[in-house]
Amino acid sequence: MVEIVFEEFAAWARKPGWQGSGFTRATMELADLPGHPARAAAHRHKAAIEAWLAEQFAQSRVRRSRELARQLMLLIEGCHSLVLIHGDTSYLDTASAAARVLLQRKIHCKF
Repeated sequence: MVEIVFEEFAAWARKPGWQGSGFTRATMELADLPGHPARAAAHRHKAAIEAWLAEQFAQSRVRRSRELARQLMLLIEGCHSLVLIHGDTSYLDTASAAARVLLQRKIHCKF
């Protein structure tokens, strides 16, 4: 599943004219307005994605599924920002590789 998330993200980001997620861009633009409705919408959207990831991992019996979902959100949003800043989609490949390492550690660890 992790590979599919990053493959889809990469396909989206490599389209001509890609401008990133409107939720991420709007939140960055409105960083000084914490009560802005667009930031609340972005919060709900990103939280829903994280919750969905956690649920998918839990159904697959991945240990610490919420923690892994949060780590993946950091990779997704981090590479999202860096692709926008640098115009370099290879950050997606690096984030995908890091995600695979995280997932392997969660599957094989004894917590």
